[in-house]
Amino acid sequence: MMSDNKLAEKIMDTFLEDIHRRVIIIKQALGSGDAHTISAQAHTIRNSSSSIGATALAEVAYQIEVAGQWGNLIKIGSLVSKIDEYSEILKIHWLNRDFKRLISFYDNFNCRR
Repeated sequence: MMSDNKLAEKIMDTFLEDIHRRVIIIKQALGSGDAHTISAQAHTIRNSSSSIGATALAEVAYQIEVAGQWGNLIKIGSLVSKIDEYSEILKIHWLNRDFKRLISFYDNFNCRR
């Protein structure tokens, strides 16, 4: 993928749009108490984040997924802001094509784990 910049751009742009859409669905489901939908959306976020190496997003999505399976809406509510935060940081670095900061963000997250 690194040698095909157009493909990389398409994948990242699609990924960022998808995350944004799924977070909206999670927030709506949280408002209606639909833990099953939350868990399913978080599962998809986790998988797609893992696929591109966005470990910070994948980790938080996993926590939301599990909390959804247990019906723990309070925990989900406290974690949704993390997905917003991490996806926004990723988006800013991506749009600015600041790849060193993008890589550093995920490396530093992994060191804190």
